[in-house]
Amino acid sequence: MTVYVFVDLDDTLFNSDRKAGPDRSRVAAVDRQGAPLSFQSARQERFMSQVLGSGAVTVPTTGRNEAAFRRVSLGLAYKHAICSFGGLLIGPDGRPEPRWHSVISDGVRRERSSLEGIVAEVARIAAALGADVRHSVVSDAGLGLYVSVKHNAHEHDSLAGVADELGRGLPDGWYLHLNGNNLAVMPGFLGKANAVRWYLENVGMDATLTLGVGDSFTDLPFMALCDYAITPTAHSQVFDAVKGHAR
Repeated sequence: MTVYVFVDLDDTLFNSDRKAGPDRSRVAAVDRQGAPLSFQSARQERFMSQVLGSGAVTVPTTGRNEAAFRRVSLGLAYKHAICSFGGLLIGPDGRPEPRWHSVISDGVRRERSSLEGIVAEVARIAAALGADVRHSVVSDAGLGLYVSVKHNAHEHDSLAGVADELGRGLPDGWYLHLNGNNLAVMPGFLGKANAVRWYLENVGMDATLTLGVGDSFTDLPFMALCDYAITPTAHSQVFDAVKGHAR
């Protein structure tokens, strides 16, 4: 039996310094200067050991770009990794999987003008609302993939206001993902589920059981492709939405 585990990283296997509690087992990720940025609790470490250390094929499935993914220091054993919300599939040789890279490259070419328009629109909306945000185009493997927007003072309501205005005029196929102080504006060809689906059809054809592990709404589509879905109970958009229906 071949078990595949597609697992998100941030807020699933570890938390940022702002969210991590006192039970910090080890540093999980560092910033560009090598300083500790995220931490794993003892319980998260045990979960990783039990689920990912059981002989399953682990496929990290993260919104981090490759550079940020390389700064994760958990010692995950993997052959492939999905980064940048599905915009990059890293192969066993550490390079972009060429077939998937070709698919994403085609999407980037189609949506280049829309991406440029969104960058200008974010700047216009932020100025009109007086929102103190910063925005940038997130790139990976030489491709500009999507727009990231963050509030400089972590004012989530202000960032949500930017998202509301931006959502009124998105180009066809584009969508928003807002989670705390992270707003991502993404084209339809980009998504973790798209990459996981392609992976299962072209690489993991021997899978007899699949597990999807994640915490955010962007994880749900790829989790839904799997036989079982697992989510943490802390700092989880998915669990917070579900528990509201529990009695």
